[in-house]
Amino acid sequence: MADNIKVSVCIPVYGVEKYIGRCAESLFRQTLKDGIEFIFIDDCSPDNSIGILEECLEKYSDRKNQVRIIRHSRNLGLGAARQTALEHVRGEYVICCDSDDWVDENLYESLLYEAEKNDADMVICGYCIDNPEESVPVVIPRIFDNRKLVNAMLGAEVHCGSWNKLVRKSLFDRNSISYPSGINMWEDVNVMIRIAYFTKKISYTDKSSYHYWVANSGSYTYSPNQNSLRNQTYVIGSLEEFFRFHKDYGMLESLNYLKLTAKLNGLLYADNSLAKEYSGIYPESSKNILRYKRLSLYWRVALIINRIFGYRIFSVMAKLANRVR
Repeated sequence: MADNIKVSVCIPVYGVEKYIGRCAESLFRQTLKDGIEFIFIDDCSPDNSIGILEECLEKYSDRKNQVRIIRHSRNLGLGAARQTALEHVRGEYVICCDSDDWVDENLYESLLYEAEKNDADMVICGYCIDNPEESVPVVIPRIFDNRKLVNAMLGAEVHCGSWNKLVRKSLFDRNSISYPSGINMWEDVNVMIRIAYFTKKISYTDKSSYHYWVANSGSYTYSPNQNSLRNQTYVIGSLEEFFRFHKDYGMLESLNYLKLTAKLNGLLYADNSLAKEYSGIYPESSKNILRYKRLSLYWRVALIINRIFGYRIFSVMAKLANRVR
């Protein structure tokens, strides 16, 4: 790899002037001084995000030769920004960082240490869910078998985020894995499940060193809409095609939790026409409701009612749940 770069950190930037300074400072303070690069993708951010980033970089001038800011000529969305960064990676390992989040100062050094010590294809760290009131550590279950890890990711036992997983870049190249343009919700789900599927050796770090900020009202996950819900449908269909291509029919059954999640999201956030679309598109996904331990009793009952009476009553229950949550 060029200049012996070990770790490439990919950071999409769009509308994050409130947070980019905190994110960039945490990146530039990393204890990993050499063998790291930071690739920022300016997705035509309409605010002063890039100006703040450049001001921050002036304070850490020793990082300047490790930083690239690549600008899209027009806004292409999160999935395309991640892919642009991936195409410019020069490191042996790659990881993402969302520009409204931040990281502990030793995160990338500890991830690289585990990767090299164990010759791992993927190293996973814990993370904290942060908001203005609290920081809640999330402990990642240690799963070393790649098929069990894929099942855990499909069942929401392990988050599919690309920001807490250091991945050997060759996994993307050898298996033609990329972020599809236009997919800005669950784009990580689409990619990281494929990566985990081909991973041979998995390792972990001990600490929850990534800080996942959940109070950004401008993020895709904070404000889902009809387009982002259709992104979820695309991802489910893409993963179905992937598992069918590999004749892995057991994994198709594991997709049912994602189908349930898409259905619930559609009914919680969409209008009645889209609610009907989501209620009927995956009728088989509510057959094995009791197997999903993380699904609340309320939603188990709601899904059973949906199978008996159809989407209208289910939609009412979903709207009610959305008001009281």
